[in-house]
Amino acid sequence: CTPSLTAYEKLLYDSQYDMRFKAEEKAGRRIGFYRIRGDIGLGNFSRVKLGVHLLAKGKELNRLKIYMFKY
Repeated sequence: CTPSLTAYEKLLYDSQYDMRFKAEEKAGRRIGFYRIRGDIGLGNFSRVKLGVHLLAKGKELNRLKIYMFKY
């Protein structure tokens, strides 16, 4: 009987061993536990993207995390 994993442990395991996670990270669609959804805004020096936390899934907002990408 294998012990059941918590949501965090499953996400951590998947991020290390799941090929889909690695492919999304390589393509720039994922940063850590955040999945990049799309552009929020565009400025002179950067592009602001929306990131959805995979554990909270956007249901609760403890703090705002905005990632800026250079062109």
